[in-house]
Amino acid sequence: MANGRVLYEGPSQFDGEPIVAVLTGLGRKSDNRKTADMSQAFILPQRMQDGRTSSVCGDCMHKPKAEGGAGSCYVNTSQSPATVWRTWKAGGYRPLDLTDMLTLRRLRTKSMRLGSWGDPAAVPFEVWEPLMAEAPGHTAYTHGWKRCDPRFKRIAMASCDTGAETLQALAKGWRPFRVRTGGEPLMPGEFDCPASAESGHRLTCADCLACWGADDVATRAFPGITLHGPVNRRRAFLTHFAKKETT
Repeated sequence: MANGRVLYEGPSQFDGEPIVAVLTGLGRKSDNRKTADMSQAFILPQRMQDGRTSSVCGDCMHKPKAEGGAGSCYVNTSQSPATVWRTWKAGGYRPLDLTDMLTLRRLRTKSMRLGSWGDPAAVPFEVWEPLMAEAPGHTAYTHGWKRCDPRFKRIAMASCDTGAETLQALAKGWRPFRVRTGGEPLMPGEFDCPASAESGHRLTCADCLACWGADDVATRAFPGITLHGPVNRRRAFLTHFAKKETT
């Protein structure tokens, strides 16, 4: 059996289409330089071969242009997401069993990244809650913060792509994580992501763990990061916003 467990198989909370959530990295050490060694949750369409992502990406503006997005997502879905999906499709992952002591020990040894690809709010909150009780820490982001289960405020950051969205998220009780274009100043209460290039990669996500949501947004600062990723994806992001400003 592969190094992962199935967390959820069922309808997306965004559009009702069938999705699957798989947690990987339970036994094997991750070589991701930004996050360091964290277990990784992938939220995938069950019919990934169709090429549609809205069931797992929801309101994310970075999804493919064919689905109304900018086409600026930094994740290459033909790599890790496709590998996880093929393994799941072939029956390579067992369902997660929290009564299994070996699984529990592995869950408790490393922090968890909710959404290596896909939005955790596509999965019912009840799926994540028992995992959060076992993992020593986690990071999570959702572009679905305008309409998802409000309990996600406790475990996820509101992914924001503009200053206006950031203010809206704060007003709704969310702790935001903002992507800003080069030259944009930090907002009041905002700090540079310690794992970012602009911070000199002084911490990994596993070291920092600031992006866990909030129980009291009014008293907590929030991180932001400058636009990053492949040049063509950054260009798509900027073009998308330029078109929105002229229409």
